[in-house]
Amino acid sequence: MSLLKNSTKFVCFSLISINFNATAEILNLCSNDENIIFSCVTKKKIISICEIKQQANQSKIQYRFGTSNRIDFAYPDDLSHYKPSSFTRSFTKWDNGSASLFINFKNGKYTYTIYSDLVIGETEAMNEDKTGEYGHHAGITVNRNEKEISDIKCNTDIPNVADPWDVIKTLEPLIPNTDQ
Repeated sequence: MSLLKNSTKFVCFSLISINFNATAEILNLCSNDENIIFSCVTKKKIISICEIKQQANQSKIQYRFGTSNRIDFAYPDDLSHYKPSSFTRSFTKWDNGSASLFINFKNGKYTYTIYSDLVIGETEAMNEDKTGEYGHHAGITVNRNEKEISDIKCNTDIPNVADPWDVIKTLEPLIPNTDQ
């Protein structure tokens, strides 16, 4: 069933953004029995947010960063300490179809923000977009004591699950809304 959901998200993303071979596999750090909420490939690593199904109608999510051979960082590292309030999200949409999604979590002095922007045509989103360019942009920023120390960009030219319109549909019941 997970494969079917992943394929559906891939098809939706392909129609919205870039056309890929329908047999392309989405690289991710989620196990086969988990749902991929967000996943993209950077220059050297994979960023994934996975949904771990628990009892009926209960799920937990976990952020993972690493390679297919080794997860370098997972949050929360111990799912028994999971709290739905550990993650927050913000989603902004514009009339022309553009959208921005931000998923945040804190770990000690560090704040992580996974972002996904889909910028279509001229829009006020251009001012908030990480690159100032049209198209799809995704990645993660890391702040230490509120100062940005890293901005790792996803390669959106390869198959991924990062389109803000698709990701927000899955996130709505899992992460509290922090939109103003």
